[in-house]
Amino acid sequence: MYILRMRLKNTYYYDASRGTDTNYLACMLSGEGRFVCLDGKEMAVRPGDIFFLPLGLQYSSYWKGDEIGWNAFAFTLFPHSIGKYPMQVIDSDDSVRDILDELAGYDEFSCAALGLLYTALGRLLPNMRLEDPDNASLVTKASEYLDRHPKATVAQAARYCNVSESGLFAAYRAVGTTSVKLRLEHQLNSSIKYIRETNLCLDEIAERCGFCSASHMLHMLKRETGMTAKDIRRQS
Repeated sequence: MYILRMRLKNTYYYDASRGTDTNYLACMLSGEGRFVCLDGKEMAVRPGDIFFLPLGLQYSSYWKGDEIGWNAFAFTLFPHSIGKYPMQVIDSDDSVRDILDELAGYDEFSCAALGLLYTALGRLLPNMRLEDPDNASLVTKASEYLDRHPKATVAQAARYCNVSESGLFAAYRAVGTTSVKLRLEHQLNSSIKYIRETNLCLDEIAERCGFCSASHMLHMLKRETGMTAKDIRRQS
């Protein structure tokens, strides 16, 4: 963690097209700024705004005003990891600004300064917007996890993907499926693999694949694939 106190006059331009080397939480004090990212996204900041720049962000910034000032706090780790946060102005109240003002008074890194930073982040995170996920990639990642862990729940798959359970449900809907359909698909794929490649009894395979019983597994195999266990073993 380190602190930047920027105080400038009139106009200023900064090129960060190579990408930031850390995360920044900042508070605009005076003047105005505009961020233009390489992907075309833009953000304007004005006095009183608290804003966030993520690690790796590629941008150019333009600043103007008789007096231009902001305090920026560089850090690497979030209090917890639930996804990726994009560049944004964060809705906040005066209590967070007071914490950042106090933090700006520190001349060097200390445990107290770190505590203030993460106190501010803890209050801001509920108001921070998560980056919109690539739904197809998210579903693929969850599917790969469920293939490896057929007894896993959707909640466990969502945790593995660093999204909420409702976020994973939304991704499923966006690609035209449901969690129930995909989970059954993974269970059936796993059971077919076990039947073909092992000599395990059907009760053991059903238990490993998350079915309530062998008869239920066989029923679903017949309904979804038209095959019996004997049919599958003949293909091995």
